[in-house]
Amino acid sequence: SRDYLANRSGWLGAANSGISLMSIDGSAGTQESVLQKGTTDSPYVRMAELGGGQILMVFIDDDTDRSDVNKRALYYSIYSGAVWSEPQLVDDDGTLDDYPTLCDLGNGQIMVAWSSAENALADNATAEEAMKAINIKVAFFDKNTKKMGNATQITKTTDEDYTADVMPNAAYDPTTKKVVLYYTKTEYDNLEDVSDISGAYSVNAYMFYDCETGKWSDADDYTATDLKGVDDVESYKENWYGQRFLDLRLDTTSDKMPRVVDTASIGYNGLGLFAWTVDWDN
Repeated sequence: SRDYLANRSGWLGAANSGISLMSIDGSAGTQESVLQKGTTDSPYVRMAELGGGQILMVFIDDDTDRSDVNKRALYYSIYSGAVWSEPQLVDDDGTLDDYPTLCDLGNGQIMVAWSSAENALADNATAEEAMKAINIKVAFFDKNTKKMGNATQITKTTDEDYTADVMPNAAYDPTTKKVVLYYTKTEYDNLEDVSDISGAYSVNAYMFYDCETGKWSDADDYTATDLKGVDDVESYKENWYGQRFLDLRLDTTSDKMPRVVDTASIGYNGLGLFAWTVDWDN
């Protein structure tokens, strides 16, 4: 339903320009600034400091020019120290977006990662078709020029990889200048409705990004350890193309893979720390 659009306002980023978001003095009470009314649910707002009192904000909102099934789109806005700029689409490709995250790379760039459908979905697309189309995209925001770069699709659908790739989280190591991008892959088969997840199971995956070369890990980066026990190496490389996986089973003697419902990550002291929550009894 898009009933919330009946209460939608224009962008109010300049309406309360007297409020300073950088003040930590709450003695007079917290001041609230409404940026827009009548927005979609679960906007997943994320922010990163740009320096000089400026802030980058990304969030999910309804692109009213799109069909119902493709309506969720990723936007960004910049706080100048006084006002929030009019939101712009991160990637104006007409596809369903969700789950944004930000990671400051320490080199004047901020990595923006999110889930996005591979293509615009048909109006009669089923819940299963929608979920299986979801992959991970990345774009880089330049802190100096305040410009958003072009989007790059990081994961893709293959004969064996038809999962919903969601909840990306990045951890950056300033010493090696590398990023590990974590995300959750959930397989939905025979899904009648988005609330019907009784048969879904998940695995956490990750890929590496080299900030100096601009290269993502690929199939040629697999080591002998990565490929241990793989019968058809070439098929594995073609279908998984550089992705690596984390064993999230609570009971390693069981083949039961629980559904992941939440994740978080941070880079610390040369380590990429990644945590997740599972729905074990589902």
